[in-house]
Formats: sequence, structure tokens, C-alpha cells
Amino acid sequence: MNHLILILLTSISVWRVCSLFQDELGPFNIFKKIRTFVGLTSVEDLPLNEQILYSDKEFVHNGEFFAELIECIWCLSIWVGGLFSTYLAIVGVIPYSYIPIYTLCSSALTILIKNKEIFNG
Repeated sequence: MNHLILILLTSISVWRVCSLFQDELGPFNIFKKIRTFVGLTSVEDLPLNEQILYSDKEFVHNGEFFAELIECIWCLSIWVGGLFSTYLAIVGVIPYSYIPIYTLCSSALTILIKNKEIFNG
């Protein structure tokens, strides 16, 4: 398969997984439960006086590693992109030496998609 097409497909997949963990409820509210379990709280779920305090944020967290990871698209996209790229290398679709390139490309495109999403809606 052409590497450009594969990078685009990987990037769209990484964006989708990141979007699931950051923005969506999921079936039976599974993604919201995961966010709550790791220590993320949506600002919308806070009392009004705290919503005003954190008006520039989407989430507040307790400082735990996974809470910070899910809150930040820059962080989450690197980890998810790395997992996807490693999987592609393990199954033989890409050489192991391409893992860093695929990780960084998929993360960058995920961030671009997410930023475009923020500016449009």
C-alpha cells in the first residue's frame, strides 16, 4: 500500500480514537466513565462558580498521569499514534524504522484535524 495513503488512514484512525477518549460518551457512557476513572472532570459538570473559574478549559483534572494524557490532544495523539505505528510494524505493514515517522505524522495530522474542529465549531 502507498505510504501516503497509509499515513492518512492511520492519522484518521488516531484522530478517531483520540476523539472518542476526549469528547464522546460512547455506548453506555464508557468513555465518560473512563475519563472520570482517570480523574478528568468536564468543566460543564462543575458548579457554576467553578465553571467561571475554569472557563478557558474543557476539563479539570487531579494531576494524575492518565488524566493529563487524555486532556491534552498533543500528548494523547503521540501515544495513540505510537501504538498504531507499532502495531503496523508488528504485523509487517511498515518497517520498524518507520515507527517514529508514522507516529509523528499521525500525531501532527490529528492535531490539525482537532484544531480545525475547534475553530469551526
